[in-house]
Amino acid sequence: MKLLLTHLLLAPILVVISGCETIYEGKYDWDAGWRPGTVLEIGSADSLIKEPFRDCRKDPRVAELKASTFAVVSYPFLNRPRKAVVPVPSATRWTTGSPVYINVTDCTRPMEPRVMPADRSR
Repeated sequence: MKLLLTHLLLAPILVVISGCETIYEGKYDWDAGWRPGTVLEIGSADSLIKEPFRDCRKDPRVAELKASTFAVVSYPFLNRPRKAVVPVPSATRWTTGSPVYINVTDCTRPMEPRVMPADRSR
């Protein structure tokens, strides 16, 4: 009986602990700052929204990218959508609606494509 009680008490703890570590597609770790998002807009640093929740245009390591292309990406934060302005890697083609991963802790990390699960309604 005591063993059963111990297992019943440990089960919820293990579920919570395992649910706190998310690794997207086996390589983009939540704890390392990666978040799933969707591209809303692409443009120059001066043409995009002025007050996003996260703005890589202010990062001194990205300052030399002023003339480069940036993207506004919507991503979830505390169950609310937030917007981030992140640099777009050169030699890539992103469009509005593209599913991506962004790193919200390191502006020098480039956006990465996100593989969407296949449509299961077919």
